[in-house]
Amino acid sequence: MEYSKFREKTAKAESAYNIGPQNLYLDPDYSLKVVPISAVTPTGLLAVLRLEPTVPGLPSFVVRWDDKQNTIDVDLEGNATDREAFKLERNGYKGHHPATVSIEPRVFKIDIQLPQRKVYEALLTCNVGRSVTIAETLQFKAEFSAEVLPRGRKPHE
Repeated sequence: MEYSKFREKTAKAESAYNIGPQNLYLDPDYSLKVVPISAVTPTGLLAVLRLEPTVPGLPSFVVRWDDKQNTIDVDLEGNATDREAFKLERNGYKGHHPATVSIEPRVFKIDIQLPQRKVYEALLTCNVGRSVTIAETLQFKAEFSAEVLPRGRKPHE
């Protein structure tokens, strides 16, 4: 999202915390990076987890908060063709939209797959901190009048 668009939003996700993945499977050629408290970037990216390859040639993944849909999404970081196939879940790519297991507490089932390869499966819990911006304009107006009285005369005579 553009910086100016994100800045102008009145209600938005600001942070993620209590990030707790319950790993069911992690491909040995990947490492999982969890940030205990994640802060939103100026463009609105709220990354919760990252999966980084430990061998060359494999794509990275970012698990992020989708504020518009109020859920978690997974993005593949690689070439444009692979990103599009992952987003559309075609040609053996899977995992862009994790399933919501529970709303309270928030639990998502992540299942990331490449063609011919399972990358990661987990149950993810997290809390999302939100902010609301309230803009209010206050205007004060005071009026008064004055009268110069001749010496010795009292007001309202």
